[in-house]
Amino acid sequence: MPTNEDAHLIFTSTSEVPAPPINTAMGGKASLQPKRTPVSDREIEAILLGAPDLG
Repeated sequence: MPTNEDAHLIFTSTSEVPAPPINTAMGGKASLQPKRTPVSDREIEAILLGAPDLG
């Protein structure tokens, strides 16, 4: 009969599941990204109306 030690060796010695990539995001770490600024009501309205110019 297998012991707890044998079971530990069986489950930890091999794995058929590949490790995930280290960095799956295209843009890098979030801490390195610029801070987001709030969208103004004017910008929201321009987006909803399909206005080509916000200036």
